[in-house]
Amino acid sequence: MVTLGVVQDIDSSARTIFLETNRRFGDNWKATLETYLFLNQPADDRVNGARDDDYLGLELAYYF
Repeated sequence: MVTLGVVQDIDSSARTIFLETNRRFGDNWKATLETYLFLNQPADDRVNGARDDDYLGLELAYYF
């Protein structure tokens, strides 16, 4: 499963991009990747504080 999205501010060039994907390996393993990117956040924007908080996460889980 893959989820990709872009949120564009219509009043500025601010943009947020997110991607979430996961994959099962056999009956017991699952890998999940998540990323969030904050682009072109103007200084007077409400989410300006998140401009340096890009996120990349990788999870590997074992189910028994």
